[in-house]
Amino acid sequence: MIDELIALWEDGVDTYDASTKTNFKLRAALLWMVHDFPAYGNLSGHSTKGRLACPVCQNKTCSLWLSKGKKICYMGHQLFLPKDHKWRKDRSSFDGNKEFRDPPEPLTGDEVLQQVNNLEGIVLSKDPSKKTKISHSERGDNWLKKSIFFVYLISTHFCCVII
Repeated sequence: MIDELIALWEDGVDTYDASTKTNFKLRAALLWMVHDFPAYGNLSGHSTKGRLACPVCQNKTCSLWLSKGKKICYMGHQLFLPKDHKWRKDRSSFDGNKEFRDPPEPLTGDEVLQQVNNLEGIVLSKDPSKKTKISHSERGDNWLKKSIFFVYLISTHFCCVII
C-alpha cells in the first residue's frame, strides 16, 4: 500500500475524464484515516496504553492508577473546555479538583520526528528474545516505533503529519 501511495503522489496515473473526453495525470495523497483507538496506535506507532496514552497531551497526560480496578484512568479533560465553562469548576462530577490549566499545545511534525528518530530498527515482537524493551518513563513519551506513514510524509515535506 505504501508503494502504491508513493506512486500515486510522485508519478500519478493516466486517467480518462469522460466529461471533457481527455486524458490527464491523476495524483492522490492519503489525507485521513478513520479507525478506532487501538488501530490508531498500530498505524501511528504511539502506544494507546499506559500512563502517557493520550496522543494530544503526550507527557502532560493526567493519569491515575485505580488500585481496586487495577487499571489506569485518564482525568483532567475539562482543560479542553472553554475557560469560562461551568464544568471546569465542578469538583463533584469529576475527580474533586477544579481545572484551570490551558490545553496542551499539539506537537509539530518536527517535534514528533525528533521524538521518534531513535526508534528506527526497533523490533516489535511478543518473543522476549527478539523484543526491544522501551522505557516510556525514561523517554518521556509513549512512542513504540517510527510509523511508515509518518516517515514518508516528513521525508517528502508534505504539509500534514498523520499521528
